[in-house]
Amino acid sequence: MINIAHAALRIPTQLVPCGTSATGNVPCTPCHLWLLADNIINFILWLSLPILVIALLYGGIIWLISIGNPTQIERGKAIIWNALIGILIAFLAWLIVDSIIKTLASGRPVAAWNNTPICEQAIVTPPAPPPQPPIPLPPAPPAPPGETLNQTQAQQQLTAAGINIASTGNCSDKNNPKCTSLDGIRQQTINELIAFKNSCGCAVTMTAGTETGHSDAGTCTHANGCKVDIAPFGSTSAYIRSHYTPQAPTFGVEQYKDPKTGMIYTLEQNPLHWDISLK
Repeated sequence: MINIAHAALRIPTQLVPCGTSATGNVPCTPCHLWLLADNIINFILWLSLPILVIALLYGGIIWLISIGNPTQIERGKAIIWNALIGILIAFLAWLIVDSIIKTLASGRPVAAWNNTPICEQAIVTPPAPPPQPPIPLPPAPPAPPGETLNQTQAQQQLTAAGINIASTGNCSDKNNPKCTSLDGIRQQTINELIAFKNSCGCAVTMTAGTETGHSDAGTCTHANGCKVDIAPFGSTSAYIRSHYTPQAPTFGVEQYKDPKTGMIYTLEQNPLHWDISLK
């Protein structure tokens, strides 16, 4: 009984045994649930001791002031006995419940029921390091101006220069007129388009290349990689009209010539676009 009382008087300094600054932010595990229950039971049992003292004092006072009244004497005795029996029941209940909790927490029968189980440190998996960005491959060196390029070679150069490629079919098949193909385009055409982008400093979107569906008239055509189309954005059109020399259009709505390179910029319709051809 003395050992039980000594164990019961162990007052937990923290009801919650983990996850708080007072506990050093120890990560919680299922074992800490049993420790929490054990702390709550110990705290409630500790509160029963002051109640016992008050009940004993009250019963003793009733007995002392009974002045020989048998009814008051019996009442005082009953209060004292009920208090003693109640605390005994509380200790026995605590003994049973506490042993069960520690056995469940330890996963085996616990003989030293008055010893608090020690929860193992939770295994905290460190966060995975952030993925490293892929190292971009250096762009392939441009081919000589007279050579033609395949789809991948031309697209790498245009993408590196910040030139977008668009099509109604969202594809690059040379045999599909709804696609925008770069297969077989001339290196010189790519060079001139990149130079225009750098000089203009505006958004440039290529909308037609070497795919089928364009006119084959003349020596400079889409099919032989000599022509491309770009979208008629406001800044793009303003730059062409303000920096290049107007020409009498042989076709289209407007026509301009780059005095430095001789490139011809023709505004065509259906749909509206700038047709760019080599000199």
